[in-house]
Amino acid sequence: MGTYDVQLSAAGIANLNKVDPNYQYTADSVSGVGQYTILPATTDPSDKSTSFSVSDATSYYGENSPTFVVTPGSKVKDPGNLTNDDFTFIDKVTGQVVDGVPTNVGSYEVILNESGKAKVAAANPNYNFSDGSFVSGTYTIHDVITHSQVTVTRTVHYTGAGARTPKDVVQTLIYDVATSKATGVSTYTPQGSYAAVNTPEINGFKNSGNVSEVTPTTSTSEPTDLKVTVTYTPINEIEYSEITVTRTIHYQGAGNKTPHDVVETVVYKVATNKTTGEVSYTPQGVYEAVHTPDLAGYSHSGDVAELIPNATMTQPENSIVVVRYQAIKQPGEVGPGHKPEAPNTGNHGGNGGQDSNGSNGHNAHPNSGHPLGEQNGTHGSNVINGVAGTRTTTKKNVPLTHATQGKLPQTDENKDQTEEMIGVSLLGMMLALFGIKRRKHDEN
Repeated sequence: MGTYDVQLSAAGIANLNKVDPNYQYTADSVSGVGQYTILPATTDPSDKSTSFSVSDATSYYGENSPTFVVTPGSKVKDPGNLTNDDFTFIDKVTGQVVDGVPTNVGSYEVILNESGKAKVAAANPNYNFSDGSFVSGTYTIHDVITHSQVTVTRTVHYTGAGARTPKDVVQTLIYDVATSKATGVSTYTPQGSYAAVNTPEINGFKNSGNVSEVTPTTSTSEPTDLKVTVTYTPINEIEYSEITVTRTIHYQGAGNKTPHDVVETVVYKVATNKTTGEVSYTPQGVYEAVHTPDLAGYSHSGDVAELIPNATMTQPENSIVVVRYQAIKQPGEVGPGHKPEAPNTGNHGGNGGQDSNGSNGHNAHPNSGHPLGEQNGTHGSNVINGVAGTRTTTKKNVPLTHATQGKLPQTDENKDQTEEMIGVSLLGMMLALFGIKRRKHDEN
């Protein structure tokens, strides 16, 4: 770009004479100075070779601002002296021009201002830059986000069914907490949802329904624990049924003569409250009196009286009544467990007792090498009524009226046992007589 003086050179004069031979041109005859002016070219916005583009830039909140630069086209050059003051920043959200370099989180359009364009024009005098040849850039300031987690709950609470009320169901949900460094505001984003909960059915109650699935939304409000109440309402439905209960009359004690058991039954009406679970039992009859059969030779514990059951809240149980037979003892019979006894001679040899003459039962007979309590190798303590011994009996003899029948009454002992008992008694009597004779002999 510029204005230049132009005049014909010697070569130009020579060429002029060749063209027009009718005249002779000299430097003196050709005079005057012309001017050549070169004007700057106006740039075409579509021509990238003559454009300047502001470079994009980014930073994070709280960081220092970057240095902004331009990228020139291939036919133009960077002035090299641009500063951040040569740029203008426009908030892309509001369209407002920001004073200075922005520091708040956001996106900004960056353009060369007039001072910046002047520096570009000075560095590129051959061009007259149109506004479209200056391409804006974008400056983005990112927020700094810190992440954490918070856990909240939803409690499904049941009420109204008393002891049958289900336990609470507690559900948990995790939120991601994104906190802005620029604003201090936290955003809570749920990482799932609360699943649906089916309400358990309870006999005798209706309920307020199932609990639906819930997916919370993202919010800047801190989430709180939730509580959903499910209410049971009694319907007081009564269910009826029946059970049968028995009373058994059981006989015992008469051997093979014992009567068979008598089993009585009573039907109970059962009323179940399906709401409360309470059950009542109401008898529909009675246990009749039962006469106890009489058996020859036996007494018994009596007849069984009539029994009228009562209504109750406790389930009735089967019962047993025992009727016992007892054999009647006949005169002269030996009762169970008894043995005949030897006659009482008045001597008590046991425990060092004295005989009728004042002699000690443990003294040796003067004509014998053995104690008086031992005869033929038999120790005196085994003698039922010996003159000398450690145990005697003072019970009277029991008549053995039925001994010859092979069994003692009521004892089931055999004939051999009976004979043994008789023999022992006779032996005791003989020893007693023998002792009396020896004492008389000694006295003489």
